[in-house]
Amino acid sequence: METPGISPYVETVPMPGDTERVQLAISEAKRRVDICIVGIHWGVPIGWVTPRLGSLGLFALAGCISVSALMCVNRSLKLAPASVVVPYQYSMIVWAVMFGYVVFGDVPQASTVAGAAVIIGAGFYIFLREQQLGRGESVVSPPV
Repeated sequence: METPGISPYVETVPMPGDTERVQLAISEAKRRVDICIVGIHWGVPIGWVTPRLGSLGLFALAGCISVSALMCVNRSLKLAPASVVVPYQYSMIVWAVMFGYVVFGDVPQASTVAGAAVIIGAGFYIFLREQQLGRGESVVSPPV
């Protein structure tokens, strides 16, 4: 029986390594409004945690790679029409699914795969249609 105003997670705190209780708590938390309270009871650090030197290096590397990738995307949109470049950006969906599976063990649902297929298929349809109709944007000379 729940006491009004007190979360049921106060009495049943899952311990790290107790995967069955953790999964039960997560499924219950998805149905409740007080989902933010759950993280506090799992030992999630609420205060500042100073990153180690190796972590700072990884953060800096991730930032440099992200900035370089965005600069490359912007440059490609300057050099070629968007209708040519954007279909290649749909590969990010495939990479995100693979990353989620490898790193987090997240298996995409059938609706996710179907939605990604619709998005990618529509993009390739537009790409092929633009190529067939010859309605590419005017040729832009590359900026110096």
